[in-house]
Amino acid sequence: MENDQITELLEFGLNQRLSNVSFDDIEKKILAKTQDQLLTEKVIKLLKKDHYDKKHKSGFYKLLIGSLFLLSGFFTTVCFYHSGMSITVIMYTFTTVGCVLLFWGLYDMIG
Repeated sequence: MENDQITELLEFGLNQRLSNVSFDDIEKKILAKTQDQLLTEKVIKLLKKDHYDKKHKSGFYKLLIGSLFLLSGFFTTVCFYHSGMSITVIMYTFTTVGCVLLFWGLYDMIG
């Protein structure tokens, strides 16, 4: 019986999170539905875990893509250095995009 109630409240909370409702407001709405404080804490804990797992995963992918930009920019610059071609656009563009993605990914993973 409690598992059904947790599932129902979890679905409600996930729908609220899709609407960008804060965790505090979701907690108040769940407490209005059920007066069980422990059940509400369980649901909020599961919602937060899901939210931070998604942020951690997206941060990891941003770190990966940023690292690939930095590495490809480095290797392209090294390969074309002696060819007489202008490498400044490649070097600065790939470095800038890579660094932005790295810091954005770190922000997502930590915050």
